[in-house]
Amino acid sequence: MRCDHFDAGTCHSCSLLPQPYERQLTGKVEAVAATLSAVPGAGEIAWLAPASSPEKGFRTSAKLVVGGTRRRPTLGILGPDRRGVDLPGCPIQHPAINRATPGLKRFIRSLDLTPYDVPTKRGELKNILITVGAGERLMIRFVLRTRERVSDIRAALPLLRDLVPSAHVVTTNIHPTHEAIVEGPDEIILTRARTCRWPWRGSSWGRVPSRRRTRPSPPPCTSRRHCGLRNHLPTGERPRACGTCTAASAASRWRAPAPGSRASPASRSPPGRSHRPSAQPATRDYPEAPPPSLPTTRPHGPAGATPRKSPT
Repeated sequence: MRCDHFDAGTCHSCSLLPQPYERQLTGKVEAVAATLSAVPGAGEIAWLAPASSPEKGFRTSAKLVVGGTRRRPTLGILGPDRRGVDLPGCPIQHPAINRATPGLKRFIRSLDLTPYDVPTKRGELKNILITVGAGERLMIRFVLRTRERVSDIRAALPLLRDLVPSAHVVTTNIHPTHEAIVEGPDEIILTRARTCRWPWRGSSWGRVPSRRRTRPSPPPCTSRRHCGLRNHLPTGERPRACGTCTAASAASRWRAPAPGSRASPASRSPPGRSHRPSAQPATRDYPEAPPPSLPTTRPHGPAGATPRKSPT
């Protein structure tokens, strides 16, 4: 594979690019065999042919470092001087990611977002994380230093969908510290959609195997409300809800009884607690009760006094 950025010297992330792809696979097999050579019985291992992937467009998840200025932003990597290096049309990235980068640059210019400058520790937008899902839908995550521009990005979602029609899930990630990590601890989801369904099972970088595609497992929650993870289910499978959806649904249906009203025990129970009636029969509730043949009322007054008779 030939890469203009590698030939120009602007990017050397793919250090094995000069080697033919078949040679790369052979080297990996030899490295694994050398690692397992000390294991007892390693000489009896029958090695299968390595599983290869397409040489281009195999990366379905990319971290784009935002650099440059507000009027001329760059999307790519950090250079040796810790400044942003623009890498348009990276050949290893999925074509859907390369098609989205021009629209993302226009979106940055329209909102006047300041790219984060690593040497001076100033700026707002640090990274843009893109993941390709089924149907080439994109999950776009804006990594910000503060929460100041979150409302502006939320208000400009219609513009983002016009510039990047494949944008399906849009979030903002808050990364306030000056550290060499990709994202921060806080995630703010800006769209109704919360997940992108993957049609394959791959590694953390989302490599698409060319000859080993498997059917994905169903989502962990298929409830209609609350967590929004409902997707198309296989035929014959019933929807199911996780514990979070069940508790949220119970809390939404519960209403506090009005003052002075006689509410049932179930309605008086707070969300998350169910009223459990006594498992003992009613005849055991009062073991000291007298037999039915004796008077069931206690006489008033001192012990042994004759009970009063009401006038007829």
